[in-house]
Amino acid sequence: MAEIVQHRRAPWQPSPTDPTEPTISARALAKARGTVEDFARSYMPLLGLPVDDVLCFADSLYFVAGSLYELDELNERGGDPSQAPAAAALRQFLAGRGLLDDVQATLDVGFEYWTLERRLIAEWKRPQGDAAHEDELLRSACRASACKSFDYSVLALLVAGLTGRTVSKEMMLFLGSCFQLVEIEDDLKDYEKDHEKGAFNIYAAFVRRYGAAAPDRLRVWIAEREKYYLEKRAVLTDEQLNFHVARNEAQGGAGPAMAPEACSGGWALPTPILSERLYATI
Repeated sequence: MAEIVQHRRAPWQPSPTDPTEPTISARALAKARGTVEDFARSYMPLLGLPVDDVLCFADSLYFVAGSLYELDELNERGGDPSQAPAAAALRQFLAGRGLLDDVQATLDVGFEYWTLERRLIAEWKRPQGDAAHEDELLRSACRASACKSFDYSVLALLVAGLTGRTVSKEMMLFLGSCFQLVEIEDDLKDYEKDHEKGAFNIYAAFVRRYGAAAPDRLRVWIAEREKYYLEKRAVLTDEQLNFHVARNEAQGGAGPAMAPEACSGGWALPTPILSERLYATI
């Protein structure tokens, strides 16, 4: 493979090595719009940037987020995102701005997630195995849940790189804990829909392993994630913390650790679907 040369550029400057062939669908861009907006409103202030600054590098954010959604859709169709044209274009785009080295490890987390997702969906279509096998599947599902929101981490590193900032390891760990709790909330809201589609869902993974006991088991697991989040939240200044909590409350989630008032009743878990244990009959 030819070496990709990286060059640092101002956020608004195109690179002469930018990809020129189309690799992103309108559908992927539509999905990217919501992600970029939420990222800008929820997390850019935590990185020391006004929300309006997103306009200075909107093209970069939309291209990167759109590329990731394009790869995600390919993964859902059973393809290998790592070998897709959109992946090559994304690497080329990042390298042209001197950011590929900064982001590569987080992109690799995304490829790990997609690999786990494909494997888990295939396994879940089969009858249940012995306890050791099912325990391993659940561990893989928990790892996938931790990796799932890698796209937000990529955007955080992208914005930092474009503005000449450095995001500390502590801040990235905190952001990752936020992103996972939001993903858990989304999985709970989408549980029935994901069950019908045969899509990855962390609650469905617990239901497959524990059946009717899944809600209690999941609550214990979520409590561990919330404890970790509260520990990592210490990296925030008082001003950042006030903004973060207010934003969480305004959005109504995700969970009582992030939004104590909006989620004062705790996590709302759907009734587990037991008649068809996960996706074995799909």
